[in-house]
Amino acid sequence: GYLRTSSYEFSLIGDSVCDLNIHLTNNAVQKYNEDYGKYELGNQLSFEYLKTLLTDRGKNYEELMNMIKSIVKITALSVRKKLNKQERSYCFEIFGYDFMLDEECRPWLI
Repeated sequence: GYLRTSSYEFSLIGDSVCDLNIHLTNNAVQKYNEDYGKYELGNQLSFEYLKTLLTDRGKNYEELMNMIKSIVKITALSVRKKLNKQERSYCFEIFGYDFMLDEECRPWLI
């Protein structure tokens, strides 16, 4: 996994409310921004860097990751009976999960 970042600081004030470059960190949107990569290479951070950021702010990285894992588990279990309805052997699907962290570093599933 990795963390996607915006080219601009998040804000709900003024014209920035509707600016996709602030609110959508998807690479398909960010890569056309003139400030793409200004802060991080490819607007992307590693989990190791996130751990450092959280630790520096007095937050618990392991607690955050446990919350994220719990959300993933709950959502996967909620559809488990629909994942392999034909009961095929050696079958799997790959799912991507997107989260946002709020100002208290709580994860929110998007």
